[in-house]
Parts: sequence; C-alpha cells; structure tokens
Amino acid sequence: MRILIAEDEPAARRKLARLLSTEPGVVLVAEAENGDHALELATTFRPEVSFLDIQMPGLSGLEVAQRISAFSLAVFITAFSEHATQAFDLNAVDYLLKPYARDRLRATLDRVRQRLITEMPGEQQRRLALALALIKPAVASSHDMRFFALRENGQTKPILLDSVRWIETEDNYCRLHFDRETSLQRMTLIQFLHHANLSGANRFVRVHRSSAVNMQHLQNISPLTNGDALITLKSGEQVRLSRRYRQALLASMGR
Repeated sequence: MRILIAEDEPAARRKLARLLSTEPGVVLVAEAENGDHALELATTFRPEVSFLDIQMPGLSGLEVAQRISAFSLAVFITAFSEHATQAFDLNAVDYLLKPYARDRLRATLDRVRQRLITEMPGEQQRRLALALALIKPAVASSHDMRFFALRENGQTKPILLDSVRWIETEDNYCRLHFDRETSLQRMTLIQFLHHANLSGANRFVRVHRSSAVNMQHLQNISPLTNGDALITLKSGEQVRLSRRYRQALLASMGR
C-alpha cells in the first residue's frame, strides 16, 4: 500500500512516518509540509492512500483530497475531533486524531485495505463529497473566526486570535506574542495574516516587512525622524512601523 503524508508540523510528521514504517505492506512514497506540496507530490507519485492534515498552509487537506480523489483514498488528520467525527463517521471517511496512537492507526489501515479491495470506482469520491459538504462550514467557522491552532512538540492546542498581540518573522517561522507566552510556528507572515483575517475583520495589520500587530492591542503611534514610527501596544511592548506600511495602518484606523 503506497502512502503519502501531508502534515506541516515536522515532529508530528516524523512520528506518523515512524509508525507507518513498522506496519507490514506499507510503503511511504512521499512526505509534504503543506497542501500545495502535497498536491504536487500526489500527482507525481499517485499514492493509493493519502494522510492529509485538515489545516495546513496553502491548500487545506480537504481541498487536496477533492483534487486527488480519483486515484487516492483520503485519511484526514485533525487535532479537533468535532471537525471530523459526525460528518466523516456518517459517510465512512477515515480520519486520524492527534496525538497519534498506534492502535488507532492500525485500525485505520485495516479499513483502508478493505476499501481498496472491495470498493467500486467512484465510491470514495461520492462519500468524500458528502462528508466535505458537511465538514467544510464547521472547519471554516472555527478556523476563521476565533481560534488559531498552535503546533508545538507534536501537539496542537487552540488559542484565541484576539489574545495574539503581535507577530514577528524569524526565517521561515513566525513568533506569536500572546498572553504571557510566545510561540514559534512554521509558517510565513502572509500565511498567518490570511488565516487571521479570513473573516474580513482585518484585525491584524502588517506594520513592517517582518511584523504585524493586532489592532485591538494598539495603544498609540509615535513618529520617528526618518518617516518610520513606533507603535506602543497596551502591554507596553513597542513595534516599529515602517513608512512603507504606515498609510495602510492609518487607513485601517479610519484616518
């Protein structure tokens, strides 16, 4: 059984690959760190089964599944069981909950093997379409409006987007400053802003090529001599405002 994994958290991806490597008859043909890469690799290697994280940078696991359903069975990876249990169980579409457990993985592989043998062509596509029609609105509402899923040490926990004060880039990562914590996440600033502002609220505004602030936490703006400015947040933290982004920030404030 040829399998592809698409999971943007490196530690979680390694763990799943390690578990799969011990299962008889399993060949891991490719690993992807985001949805766009998953689609590219799936098209190239045409795996029989694809383990797809529901929430990834770029294309979501749901979108990838739709595009490869003609040749690959989908097993969805999720940290939030409410996203999957009702719609996926109802339509017999497999999912794997984080953190990964060997027993659950083996049960999933057993079901997938049986489907590969017995299912008529097109049956997976029909079941998948029915499940996605139910699950997409649920994923979108929780994903867009209130929460961000932090990925750390192979674990996932939701935090309120409103609690994030500002974000700064570090190489291919973003550091989120929230509550009394910071967290380094593997994503670009553009990807975070797309996620955070999908509801249309535009609560996060880019203020520099390497940072953005949550407008709800902004206290005041003090001009500097070179056309830049200094943003002071309600927490007392200060973030530099580049003159390149100053007009956009003022426009978001209605000025």
